[in-house]
Amino acid sequence: NDEPRPDGTVPSLKSLTEPFVNESSTDVAKRLYWYSQKMVEELLQKDGSGIAAFPRFRACVQELRVLGVDKALQKYYGVNAEQLLAKVR
Repeated sequence: NDEPRPDGTVPSLKSLTEPFVNESSTDVAKRLYWYSQKMVEELLQKDGSGIAAFPRFRACVQELRVLGVDKALQKYYGVNAEQLLAKVR
């Protein structure tokens, strides 16, 4: 995705971890989607962006409820959510 960074402020981590499909503002929803996508792309690139990247990503996602976001990211990628967001700012 080569969409340019959307205008507006960088979203909070809280807003990025909550469902935004029912967001009343299209601009806000697009901004949340853009940042979410870029964060996922950053994680997948750590494993070379190919099909081999998905098993670790899947395992991380599966453990989000048990470990929480930061602990799961730390376990599988060595970063926390704030560090990941900082990479895509």
